[in-house]
Amino acid sequence: MADQIFIEALMLDAFIGVFDHEYETTQRVRIDLEIALLPLGDDEYSMANIVRYDLVVQDIKDLISAGHIDLVETMAEKIAGIVLKYDGVEKVSVRVSKLSAITEADGVGVKIVRAATT
Repeated sequence: MADQIFIEALMLDAFIGVFDHEYETTQRVRIDLEIALLPLGDDEYSMANIVRYDLVVQDIKDLISAGHIDLVETMAEKIAGIVLKYDGVEKVSVRVSKLSAITEADGVGVKIVRAATT
């Protein structure tokens, strides 16, 4: 089993959705990530060769602020692509939830798992 870093309950306001009202205002989304890492030896951990979750979060914020995204599936794929560009990432699980789409539910969305290509 690979080492993992995780980001839980990243809450952001995003322009997301295909309905007319979803283009007019942002919606709260929750993003959860599990990032499987290629193994490093004990003496190999340094700021130069780790995946920094602060940079991952900033990249996701940049994606969200870039403009409207129609589907949670598209958002999840774009986030997976961002994470997989980092050296040392083997696989990522991305869960994106729209928190107000269905009033009877805490959230609805999608979870995807993508692996780095070798």
